[in-house]
Amino acid sequence: MGFADFFKNFKINKLRTAPSKEEQPSHWVKCPKCYALMYHKEVFGKYSVCLKCHYHFRMNATERIEFLCDVGSFEEFDKHLRPNDPLNFVDKESYKQRIKKYEKRTNRPSSVISGEAKINRMPLQIVVFDFSFMGGSLGSVEGEKIVRAINRTVAKREALLI
Repeated sequence: MGFADFFKNFKINKLRTAPSKEEQPSHWVKCPKCYALMYHKEVFGKYSVCLKCHYHFRMNATERIEFLCDVGSFEEFDKHLRPNDPLNFVDKESYKQRIKKYEKRTNRPSSVISGEAKINRMPLQIVVFDFSFMGGSLGSVEGEKIVRAINRTVAKREALLI
């Protein structure tokens, strides 16, 4: 084995043993606006805002609730509500298939989380849309969750945040 063969084999073995990009957890985040490279914990520990240009990264509904509400104060309501498809709607794929795909992806049955929480010890009803579930689309289940939150707000004479 010659000197060149050693490096050839070394590169091949090294490439084979390196974990794929999907396997490696990323510790770095690139801002889509200014392209600054920042440590993940710095960005998401600072309200998901770029430290250089103040670009706001997208938050899912759970992150937004954790950001807004007092620690441990959120109680989700209407978890059991599930979308149905009375029109048997089909586009590129059926509505039922699309719902299943997004439910699997987000671990949520709809694009809305509703419940009761406190912000600065003040009780309120809260409804949060999750863009990662079908772009935060509004269907019958989402509408029902909003109506129920409004009804709880009126009954308890509390604030409502949507």
